[in-house]
Amino acid sequence: MPPLIVCGLLLLVLCSSVRGDEPRLVLNVDGPNSRIRGLAFSNDSQRLYCGGFSKVVNVWDVGWNLPPGADGDLLATSIATLRWEIARALRGQINALDLAPTGHRLAVAGTGARDANGTIVVFDTDRNEVLAGLPPEYKPDVRSGHVSSVISLDFSPSGNRLVSVSLDGEAWLWTANGDAADEWVGRLLRPA
Repeated sequence: MPPLIVCGLLLLVLCSSVRGDEPRLVLNVDGPNSRIRGLAFSNDSQRLYCGGFSKVVNVWDVGWNLPPGADGDLLATSIATLRWEIARALRGQINALDLAPTGHRLAVAGTGARDANGTIVVFDTDRNEVLAGLPPEYKPDVRSGHVSSVISLDFSPSGNRLVSVSLDGEAWLWTANGDAADEWVGRLLRPA
């Protein structure tokens, strides 16, 4: 049987067997496979964080000390992939990211995976782990965060405050609760 037909049959079997919550084949390409919406350099300019429609944050060693490739392009090495909760269609896409001036926290925001509202996740960049989700808990009857997709983020100089703006124009201020990196309090910003 020709290899092309075998590959087609294998793809047909894999696609037809994926239903509901069953495991499915996922291709990891060690880099962006879709539009990039946010970029941030580490404080030492050695790492580049990028996120977008591929629904993950790729962390690159930008290799300033490496010689250019044969074609003259700068070389970068994938060193980590940061993942957050994703779902079908736009749910889970990343619209913005920002690195705290301290370099230890990376905020990532976009469209929520569960309710298609605005979701923010704060990562610990030393361990490449999720520190907190903002809002910490979603309650349909209580306003605790954005109701539409988050499109912009900015950390304060101390790195303990984060402002976020959503597609509907709302701005929220998130404050870390003391030394507990996983406890944040959000407040809707309104004109006085």
